[in-house]
Amino acid sequence: MESLVQKAERFDSLSFIAAGISHDLNNFIGGIMGNIELAVLSLEPGHPSQKNLDHAMDILSKTHDLTKQLNSVSKGTELSSELIDIEKLIRETATPYYRKKSCIKMNFEFDTKLPRIIANRTQMMQVIANLLINAIQSITGNGSIHLKCTTDVDFTQIPLQEDKSYLKFSVTDSGSGIDPEVLQHIFEPYYTTKKDGTGLGLAIVSSIIKKHGGYLQVSSGIGKGTTFEIYLPAQFE
Repeated sequence: MESLVQKAERFDSLSFIAAGISHDLNNFIGGIMGNIELAVLSLEPGHPSQKNLDHAMDILSKTHDLTKQLNSVSKGTELSSELIDIEKLIRETATPYYRKKSCIKMNFEFDTKLPRIIANRTQMMQVIANLLINAIQSITGNGSIHLKCTTDVDFTQIPLQEDKSYLKFSVTDSGSGIDPEVLQHIFEPYYTTKKDGTGLGLAIVSSIIKKHGGYLQVSSGIGKGTTFEIYLPAQFE
C-alpha cells in the first residue's frame, strides 16, 4: 500500500510539473520559431545559414511534440472522446512502423465483431505508438509483434466494473524481456534503462489509460518477450 501511495504521489507531481513545463515551453518555442522565420526571410537565396536554421526549426518541431506528450499527463487536461473503431486505428497507427522494420513481423488478431472504444483519438494513437516503439526497441534482429483485440475479459484478474463493457487490447513482442526489478518501475515517470530514453513513454501510456477509465498491466520474462494488456471502456452499437 505504501508503494502504491508513493507511486501515486510521483504521478501527481509529474502532472503538475508537466502542466507548467508544457505551457512555458510552448511560449518559448513560439517566440524562437517566429524569430527564426524572420531570420530566414532576411537571408539571400542559398545563404549558408539556411541549413542551420532549417535544422533548428526541425529540433523545435520535435520539442513541440514533446510538449504535447507532457500535456497528455498534465492535470486538468480535458478529453474530447468519441466512438472509435479500434481495429482501424491500430492498423493505421502501426503501418509506418511495420514498413520501417522489415525484419520484424507484425501479426494482427481481432475478434470478428468488436465494439467501439470510447476514447480520445489522438491519445489512443499515442498509446499504440508508444507500445509499438517499446516493442520494436526490445527486439534485436528478426522478431515478431502480435497485436490482439478481444472482448474476452476475465474480471477476476483485473479491478474493473463487471457491469460495464470493456475491450482488451494487447501488444506482445518476442524481444529480450524485462528484468523483474526493472518491471516494477517501468510506469514511473523519468525511469528509464535506455541510454537516450526520457522515461516518459510508458508513464504517459499509463496516465492516458487511467484517464480513460481503463486498466493497464504488463507481464514479461528475460528471454521470453513482453506483453502489455490494455482494458478500455467499450460500447456495442
